[in-house]
Amino acid sequence: MKIRVTQEHMDKSVRRSGTDCMLATALKEQYPIPEGFYGLTVCANELGGYFGYSTVLSMGTFTSATFPMAIKSLPKIAIDRAREFDAGNPVEPFEFELPL
Repeated sequence: MKIRVTQEHMDKSVRRSGTDCMLATALKEQYPIPEGFYGLTVCANELGGYFGYSTVLSMGTFTSATFPMAIKSLPKIAIDRAREFDAGNPVEPFEFELPL
């Protein structure tokens, strides 16, 4: 599946935010949320990059990122652009592929 990160995603995102960064903003719009999961989180650091959805607990309480998640790796282009964006550098719109 092709994910497009547009200027609009960048404009409404929050730098260095795992839940509201440009990648999270684009993924929330374009990538299907697995059944039984909620709360998309993105991580792009020196160890690599991934995104995941945390599980829903009983009584409407959601897990934190330390609980089991449905996790998928991000491609290098997404990680590199996220790091540049978070550092305050200009980033052009881009796209990348993710398996469903």
